Amino acid sequence: MAGIVALRAREEARWRRDLAVFALRFPRGMEPMAVTAMLTGLSGLAAPWWRRAWAVRGVVIEVSATAAGIAHHLLVPRVDTAVVLSAIRAALPDVAVTEDPAYKTPTATAAVSLGLSTLRRPLDTSRPEVVSTALLASLQPLAAGERLVMQWALMPARPTRPVADSTGPGSAGFIGQVMERLVSGPRLDAAAAKDLRAKQSGAMWVAAGRIGATARTQARAGQLLGRVNAAMHTAHAPGVSFYRRRLGRGRVAADLAAHRLPVVTFPLVLNVSELAALVAFPLGSVMLPGLRLGGTRQLAPSSDIPMGPRVLARSTFPGAERPLGLSVTDSLRHLHLIGPTGSGKSSLITNLVTQDMKAGRGVVVLDPKGDLVADVLDRVPENRRDDVVILDPADEARPVGLNLLSGSHRAPELAADQIVGIFHQLYKAFWGPRTDDILRSALLTLAAEPGMTLTEVPLILTDAGFRRRLVAKVDDPVALGPFWAAYEAMSDAERAQAIGPVMNKLRAFLLRRRVRNVLGQATPRLDLADALARRRIVLVPLTKGVLGEEAAALVGSLVVARVWQATLGRSAIAAEQRPTTFLYADEFQDFINMPQNFGDILAQARGLGLGMTLAHQHLGQLPNDLREAVLANARSRVIFQTSASDAGRLAKELSPHLGASDLQGLGAYEVVVSLSAGSRVAPPATGATLPPPPPTGQAAALVRAASRQRWGQDREPVEAAIRARHEGRRPAGRVGRREVSE
Repeated sequence: MAGIVALRAREEARWRRDLAVFALRFPRGMEPMAVTAMLTGLSGLAAPWWRRAWAVRGVVIEVSATAAGIAHHLLVPRVDTAVVLSAIRAALPDVAVTEDPAYKTPTATAAVSLGLSTLRRPLDTSRPEVVSTALLASLQPLAAGERLVMQWALMPARPTRPVADSTGPGSAGFIGQVMERLVSGPRLDAAAAKDLRAKQSGAMWVAAGRIGATARTQARAGQLLGRVNAAMHTAHAPGVSFYRRRLGRGRVAADLAAHRLPVVTFPLVLNVSELAALVAFPLGSVMLPGLRLGGTRQLAPSSDIPMGPRVLARSTFPGAERPLGLSVTDSLRHLHLIGPTGSGKSSLITNLVTQDMKAGRGVVVLDPKGDLVADVLDRVPENRRDDVVILDPADEARPVGLNLLSGSHRAPELAADQIVGIFHQLYKAFWGPRTDDILRSALLTLAAEPGMTLTEVPLILTDAGFRRRLVAKVDDPVALGPFWAAYEAMSDAERAQAIGPVMNKLRAFLLRRRVRNVLGQATPRLDLADALARRRIVLVPLTKGVLGEEAAALVGSLVVARVWQATLGRSAIAAEQRPTTFLYADEFQDFINMPQNFGDILAQARGLGLGMTLAHQHLGQLPNDLREAVLANARSRVIFQTSASDAGRLAKELSPHLGASDLQGLGAYEVVVSLSAGSRVAPPATGATLPPPPPTGQAAALVRAASRQRWGQDREPVEAAIRARHEGRRPAGRVGRREVSE
């Protein structure tokens, strides 16, 4: 006997040596029968009959609470995780099971071990929801620094013998009675036999139940223990109740912290129906303070999903933890990121940009806040620092220029279409055919003349001498010629009235000196087409608080338009020679204002080597046509926690694998990914985004300074050049005079 005890002690120590800790998050409306089925499945851990005398195979189920809330954990040796997780998934497919590296071992100021007044009568299992709810309610409220832990150390019980009662005929003869006692145990009266049969219904577990409390004083810890003990009374039945075992406080606290399984005797024997209530899983429609429900179902990644080279997240499916990635080819089919502020979108974008920079790919980043650009600058590889271009409209001293009319004399219609389309989208509610006609004609005329910029639109509309010099070069008797002839025929008052809507829209930007100095550079050092061809890293901070919403949207839209213009130019290059560029746009809906259908742009971009990562907070931000274009043409999608309305819409894309409640149950940095994998979209998988890599050093300031020096121009000569194009000219009408004076 002593040898078996020693062997069991060694086995128990080995059992505790490598425990995996899993956090459990539950859906709403969980049924008691589902928990019973799970516990029945877990009883498959029982050791083979010939090892039961010394083998230790079990699990620990723990419910803990602090002032922050209630948490459920399952502890199991790593060698048994496959069996345990399979049982949970089979019975409770909607329960989220994730390994918890942040788990804290329970330490208790006071602790008690539970015993049962009898092991031959069942507890009251008629109302499991009442018992579980009472236990959960007893765990709250708690003050800061206080903690309550309810722990069940469980091991499958040995098979029970059939119950014999005294009303049966019994076995004849001495030998028969001896054999009957060995097989069925002693004969019981009818009532006792009925109770024991009820106790032994279903799978059986031997258990140690412990409750621990952490508080500032022993008295307060005792009060907390009493609260949980009172809740245990809801499971009592006639003739059977829990009691506190007479064990030293230090011993129970040590067993609690060590998650120890008893070596000699388990104080409790429980059937799965009893245990389903006592483990305090949230059953039915329970709603309690500190209890978070609605976890996301875990989905294993398909073998079609590669592990790189561009890694988006890491699978959280237990036993299948691995990177979730995209090939470069699939990345060109575009990526859609959706989630509220603080969900982890910026960290994911930073990770992807860093990977692209390390791989030598071209990158364009549009950031409406500025923090993303700062994070990227902190992680620029040393060998790519000379490739960085920072187009920062907020840089007053040395702005980097952007001129959509630069080189547009080769394709003036395209340049004019893009600019007019952007203004049309920005001022949809205040746009008419005359505004469109005037702005388009002015841009087409300016685009045919080298050295012109957007700042010359007011000039051509208000300065007769400047206008006539440019119009004289126009060779278009069908459209532009008649337009300018009609324009010249107007009176000053008629012209002022006609151009007023155009002027007030342009004035919203040109009155901002910073923006004017970016858009007014006739020969900027930055050529976006060349930058993309050379795989440069173009970072565009568009801080709305500094630039204003309209100006930030205009500059961002012009950058996107210029990138698309350069991308279209690649069609003359052989497909295998086209460089790969990834454009990242946070709050992308602010910058997609081109006249072309965006779905068509996404469809064409892939073949021309441009992949887009489009991030935003919710679907309600997108106009219908833009929303449908993105949902249809972005083949890969990363979904962070969503609102109820978005969850319903996106769940249709993920059916039948996940429902709306799964998407609402995601936590911070938790994601559902639906990724392009070759010729199809792989089934969705669950995961967590990775933290950004550590900064590469203190080089961000040096990179920023080098970019300003190489690509920027001092403010004084920029403003002098703008002034030189305008000075000496007097407007013909009152609106022009006001424009110049302002």
